[in-house]
Amino acid sequence: MDSEFISSTTNLVSTIVRHTIRFIQKPVVSVLFGVALFLDACSLGQGSTVGSIITQPLPRQCGGYYSTFAIIVEGVQGAELMDQESVSDFNLDEEKVIGFASCYPRPSYSGWWAITEQTHNATLRVLSQTRSFTLQEQQRLPQQFAELIEKNEWYLNAEYVDKLRSGGGKLRRILWSGYIHNVVATFLATAFLFSFGWLPKRIASNRREQAQSSGLCPECRYDLQGLAEEGCPECGWGREAEA
Repeated sequence: MDSEFISSTTNLVSTIVRHTIRFIQKPVVSVLFGVALFLDACSLGQGSTVGSIITQPLPRQCGGYYSTFAIIVEGVQGAELMDQESVSDFNLDEEKVIGFASCYPRPSYSGWWAITEQTHNATLRVLSQTRSFTLQEQQRLPQQFAELIEKNEWYLNAEYVDKLRSGGGKLRRILWSGYIHNVVATFLATAFLFSFGWLPKRIASNRREQAQSSGLCPECRYDLQGLAEEGCPECGWGREAEA
């Protein structure tokens, strides 16, 4: 009973595979798979290696992200941060401005085909204007900048603010949807290459037609001048009926 079930299942799977191969290996299917892959590649966008090659880079300011900016002034306890609105409200003397600080919270994306990783660069960029900063000030400025971000709601990612407050660095997040996309795209690409099984047959058929129109045997290229009706004496092509 088990052997009959296995045998019938094997025959069924074999039949389905044969019909699938016969359906896939057609020129129109190759064209459809190729168009689908091209459209998918065009939709990948910047961040993807393939998408960056096919599509133009996106504008730098995108998706509501922007470069956050603050002014470093000379305070009672040394270097302190103030946003532009606070500077305007207090009519701060320009001589007290000793530098500038900024960060760019927009995430970057990476992946060979679909995007599989998101990265935030939670690093404070400090530009000194009139004097250098002490080690204590360099450690305190990121904490002050994190407070400005929360106060002005420049960026609401708590992990980003915490990373910046702790000294900065990169935040990475795996995008599993990108890996699923890559699996589907890999299957599509494999089917696309496999669908060209019709091509060798088409080439062989064209070569046989060209050889026959030139008076040659379509199988072994023997000269059949005057022997076309009798078949090929070399390989036996055309003589099966006589045999």
